Amino acid sequence: LGVVPTPTVQLLVRQLGAQGGIAITASHNPPEWNALKFVGGDGLFLGAARGRELLDLYHQGDYARTRGGDQRAPERVTDAVERHVRAVVDGAGTLPGGRRLRVVVDPGGGAASLAAPRLVDALGAEATAIHDVADGRFPRPAEPVAENLSALGEAVRARGADVGFAQDMDGDRLAVVDEAGRPIGEELTLVLAADEALRRAPGAVVANVATTDALDAMAARHGA
Repeated sequence: LGVVPTPTVQLLVRQLGAQGGIAITASHNPPEWNALKFVGGDGLFLGAARGRELLDLYHQGDYARTRGGDQRAPERVTDAVERHVRAVVDGAGTLPGGRRLRVVVDPGGGAASLAAPRLVDALGAEATAIHDVADGRFPRPAEPVAENLSALGEAVRARGADVGFAQDMDGDRLAVVDEAGRPIGEELTLVLAADEALRRAPGAVVANVATTDALDAMAARHGA
């Protein structure tokens, strides 16, 4: 898939009917680190039990090996980001007409450097990007926590933007700064998204355990 956010790998596993996927990434760790994130055929990360099973198979050598001449050449998918953008727009829709929202995105020079501005544009907002050159040299620390978002806050204020979005280096975390450039706290990202979704349509909200219980309170306000 080339350089893409980790969630794009997960989505393409499903869309292509693949048996699994591997994202090579240090995630939010410093650049001297790297690792593999394994995705199952359902597009979800391997759970603890399946992860241990995979490591056991590796250490025991209990898998088939293919000689170099018999190895298949990889198929290159050049429109992975476009596929992901279309999927989000198809699911969420675009912004209503009127004044276009002005958005500053800060992918941190990571894997979302191409995807983030394209997604904002496709949703109908006006995107400005900082730290958007994915050359492996990160201009800020990887985690999108408040102390690392000063440049984003300054850019939001300087451009008179409505909101700013920051991601970690593999693009699977999102932090928000408001129109004054103030970080609102990464844990509130999903709460705000759920609030808007429940305004549009009632239903259950599903989240993992690493989620603030403010989400429960938000759902309860909507009777969900």
